[in-house]
Amino acid sequence: MRYHKLLLLSCRSLFAKNQTSSRNLLIERNGVHRRFCEPVQLQNVKNKLFNIPKHSFQIIRCYTDSDSLKPTISYTISDLSQETYHRLSEIALEYLLEYFENLDDRLNTSAFDAEYSSGVLTLKCGPSGVYVLNKQPPNKQIWLSSPISGPKRYDFDSKHKKWFYHRDNSTLDGLLNEELSTVFGAKIDVSIPTG
Repeated sequence: MRYHKLLLLSCRSLFAKNQTSSRNLLIERNGVHRRFCEPVQLQNVKNKLFNIPKHSFQIIRCYTDSDSLKPTISYTISDLSQETYHRLSEIALEYLLEYFENLDDRLNTSAFDAEYSSGVLTLKCGPSGVYVLNKQPPNKQIWLSSPISGPKRYDFDSKHKKWFYHRDNSTLDGLLNEELSTVFGAKIDVSIPTG
């Protein structure tokens, strides 16, 4: 174990001294940043530390510290009763309507309009397009049609109290925050309550 810690620290010090070297490979996969040592670097590190012959080592990974290494939340579809689904989806859509009506007053733009009727929330964003959010009681979902990212179907996770898209684990409020902040050029912070 000590050998691995020493080797890891040595690799990190090599990276610190030589950040722009083509020998350092930074790879991002699934939001995780990893930095790999090339064989020449590993060989030099091992030879310096342990006087090991050149042919007796294997390539190992050296990791850098990164904020993106923090664990992500994994959402799970909850089995909701019809009554619970209707209550949660109504709370979400009515909250969004109120939030966007107040946003319209703050932004003072005539190109924006929010309407809610029969379980369908429509957000008209002028030349940026129209967002439609609607209840889907048979599936116990909220469906979103976005002019930017297209259609998505959101399920509810009771543990984390979030509406989430199971294919990419994104949340409904997270997507709306990101896209509408871009559309309006102002920070949008929708935090959908759950009751």
